[in-house]
Amino acid sequence: MSLQILKNELKADIVRNIYLLYGYEDYLENYYLKRIINKADIKNEDFNVIFQDGKDLTPQNISDTLEVCPLFSEKKIYIITNLPSTNQDALLYLKENLSEVPEHTILIISLEEETLVNYKDVFKELAKVNGLVVEFEKSKEPALCDWVLRQLKSRDHYADNKTIRYMLSICDNKMSSLINEIDKLSNYCINPEITYREIDTVITKTLDAKVFLLTNAILNGEYDKSFTILNSLLKQNFDEINIASSIYNAFIKLYLVKASIKSRVPKSTVMKDLTMKEYPYKLNAVLANKTDEIFIGGCIKLCLEADLLLKQYYIDKKFIIYKLIGDIFLLERKKNA
Repeated sequence: MSLQILKNELKADIVRNIYLLYGYEDYLENYYLKRIINKADIKNEDFNVIFQDGKDLTPQNISDTLEVCPLFSEKKIYIITNLPSTNQDALLYLKENLSEVPEHTILIISLEEETLVNYKDVFKELAKVNGLVVEFEKSKEPALCDWVLRQLKSRDHYADNKTIRYMLSICDNKMSSLINEIDKLSNYCINPEITYREIDTVITKTLDAKVFLLTNAILNGEYDKSFTILNSLLKQNFDEINIASSIYNAFIKLYLVKASIKSRVPKSTVMKDLTMKEYPYKLNAVLANKTDEIFIGGCIKLCLEADLLLKQYYIDKKFIIYKLIGDIFLLERKKNA
C-alpha cells in the first residue's frame, strides 16, 4: 500500500521530507530512490545528494550532515544506505531527532534487514512527522512476467507467457538478478524470439532447479545423466549439505503432490501450500503419476540418512552425495526386480 502512495505522490510531483525504504526487491528500491531524486529537482547533485553507509554511521555524522546547507539549491538529499539494526546509536539518534530534520534536507533511510521488529520505534516516530515508510515486497509471478516481457521488449526481444514462466521457475526471481539474466539473453540471442533453448543455454539455474533436473534424471533411470548433473553441482562449489537438503525437499514435494492428486486436492491449493509455481507443479505431477509412494518414501529415508552422515566430522562429504544417488538407483532396481 505504501508503494502505491509513493507512486501516486511522485506522479503528482509530491516529495516528502523523510522516507524509510526497505524490503526484498532492492532493484525497485533503487529505481524509486532515483525517481525521488529526480522529482526533488536537486541542483548540483554532486554536492547536494549525499550517500552514507549506515553500518558505521555515528550520531555526530548524522547531525553534521543534516545541518549542512545545500549548495546553490533549495534542497539537498541525505541518503543513509543499509542501516543495520545493530547500529543502535544511529537508530536512537534518528528516533529522537526525526522531527528536527531541517526543511532544506530530504532524508532517505534504507534499512539493511527485511525483518523489521528492531526498527519499530523509528517507524512510530516517522509516522508523527508525516514521513513515508515504503516496503518493496517480493513480486508475484503475474506482475513479474509482465515486467520481464517489458524488459525484453525494450531490448527488441519477445517471448510468450509460458516461456517466461519456465524461465522464472528455474532462476532467481529477485529483480536485480533477473535483470542480469535478461541482459545475458539479449546479448546472446540473434533472433527476436526467446525460446526454451536459449533460456536453458544462457540462464543461471538455481540449486533447486538443478536438483529437480537431477531427481528427474534419477526417476527416469538415467544413470549417466544423473551423475553428470551431480558433478556439475559439485564443480560449482555448492555445499554438499545444501545439495542433499535440496534433493530431500524435491522428494518431499513430489510425495506431497502425489498425495494431493490421489486425494483430489485442487491444484491451486497445493501450489499455494507448497509455494510452488504452475510450471514446477506440472512437472512434479507428471513425475508423481509414474512413481509409487513407497519408492518416494524410500528415497526420503535415504536422504535423511545421508544428511546425518554429512553433519558428522571427518567424513568425505562428496562420497556421501555420490553414495546417496547410487543408493537411490539401487532402490529403484529392487523396486523393478
